[in-house]
Amino acid sequence: KDYLYSRFGSNNLTQRNYMKKGFFSLFDWKTEEIGDELIRVTTKFLKKIEKKELYRAIYIKNDKNIKSPNVVENINNFNKLTFFIIEDIISYDHASDRAKIIEKWVQIADYCKSKKDYNDCLAINSALNSFIITGLELTNKELKSKTTSLIKSINNFCSCVGNYKFIREEIKNSLDNKEYYYPYLGIMLKDISFFEENFKYLMEGELIN
Repeated sequence: KDYLYSRFGSNNLTQRNYMKKGFFSLFDWKTEEIGDELIRVTTKFLKKIEKKELYRAIYIKNDKNIKSPNVVENINNFNKLTFFIIEDIISYDHASDRAKIIEKWVQIADYCKSKKDYNDCLAINSALNSFIITGLELTNKELKSKTTSLIKSINNFCSCVGNYKFIREEIKNSLDNKEYYYPYLGIMLKDISFFEENFKYLMEGELIN
């Protein structure tokens, strides 16, 4: 709950519910409200990253916390959201309740995807695909067929197969149409790291050794 309170800020709605009930309930907000707040916070974190933090992939070096603090913060924020979702789901005692909260998170992931927020969509998908959640047999039996189909669709979209083929296609379409989108930082960092670690394989004339 401390994480959610810090992530969702101190807007009146969040603060009122948090202080009044003493805990966070996903059902207190509409899907769009949660999704928009996730986007707002993700945007804030992404905008803090400076170009120098990405130079020569210093975020994978030993002094990354000093030279690339905002990249590290973004990675930690992604992981915290993933772990929170897992914890939120298993905090419910009954399978039927866990199924309902999973359904809510799936709807939020789908909303983020529709808003081109690939970062939070992937974070939610990562949580839903953790062995802790997929291993909840009784809970998964309670899921509606519509929810199950939506999970498969989002999982397919977020798949790392083909080096995140579908997300990269969406990003390309957004760039071609000059549309704003919220990137999954992990893909960008992976590409930069690849070029940094494999530059020795490039020869003169941009030929591959």
